[in-house]
Amino acid sequence: MAYTASKLIEIATAEIGYHEKASNSNLDSKTANSGNKNFTKYGRDLFNAGFFNGNKNGFDWCAQFPTWCMWKLTGKNKKKTEYILCVGGDLSAGCGFALKYYKAEGRFDKTPKVGDQIFFKYSNDNSTADHTGIVVRVTDKLIETIEGNSGNEVKRKAYQRNDKTIIGYGHPRYDAEPKKTVIVKEAKNVIIEMPILRKGSSGNAVKTLQRLLRQLQYVNLDGKTLLIVDGNFGSNTEAAVKRYQQKHLNGVDGIVGIKTWNKLLNGR
Repeated sequence: MAYTASKLIEIATAEIGYHEKASNSNLDSKTANSGNKNFTKYGRDLFNAGFFNGNKNGFDWCAQFPTWCMWKLTGKNKKKTEYILCVGGDLSAGCGFALKYYKAEGRFDKTPKVGDQIFFKYSNDNSTADHTGIVVRVTDKLIETIEGNSGNEVKRKAYQRNDKTIIGYGHPRYDAEPKKTVIVKEAKNVIIEMPILRKGSSGNAVKTLQRLLRQLQYVNLDGKTLLIVDGNFGSNTEAAVKRYQQKHLNGVDGIVGIKTWNKLLNGR
């Protein structure tokens, strides 16, 4: 099994909306027993798995969240989790320790990548960190994240790339993403290879998709303006893809695979 950033993000995305608890009960429910006492399933599960030098459930949990997601990704393999997260010694629950581990391994800098662990500081002391999360999307202007302990829950958030509270980014030791492509037969039997695209994808293939949808007069979520060609597969592009699939295909999932590409590239 490959331990990739995209799979980690799938795990983190499924946790959006989870609320910390008022007490050490109903930990597996997303919203039951909602409170502000820092009790979560993340702290419970990691402690039970042998992480931390003491029970950290009931402590600030922003750093516990990426660790838990990585632990789930590795099939609950503690040693593999610590390797990917660059842990030198026993993993601590604090984001300051996570920052220190990445720096010690030379895997911390100012350049964001999808799947990175982002670190924030809310004072002038950049030697440690006050908060952390997972980078899920990077554009020329924005960094999008999923964070635990953000207003007492797991949230998806966005920041300007020049946000002064961002210290930098730790780069986990992920496996390489597999190349996902489909073979598409274009007009005149020309065979081309195109990637499978979904929300969060980016690059030239997304621009090709957006141009094709734009030529067919597909519009943004507002229902009025033509789709923008920017190479980022966001909510507007997903909505346009779903409208196209609804009109031309049997299934609607917002994912551009072989059937959708074949229809689009053959002008239908």
